[in-house]
Amino acid sequence: MLALAGETACPTSLGYDQNGCREGSMSDRIDFEIVCPNNHNQTVTYSQEEFEAELKTGVLTFHCNTCDTDWSPSGEQIAQFRKQFSKE
Repeated sequence: MLALAGETACPTSLGYDQNGCREGSMSDRIDFEIVCPNNHNQTVTYSQEEFEAELKTGVLTFHCNTCDTDWSPSGEQIAQFRKQFSKE
């Protein structure tokens, strides 16, 4: 699941905090700065578990709200994300 900065990607229901996330679930999430194919800056937020699950199932795509473009991450972006997760 992809969330832009300032948005929550967690489901909202009973038992969740005011941000719609189980306590502690946001602490393992990292913001990544990316650029869409039309040169618009975007921020996506993932936990390593979310990222790997979406990558494994083939549903990992990014979306630019500025130009309404969807694209898949490059091999270089995937490697950068994994490197950042390994630092956390």
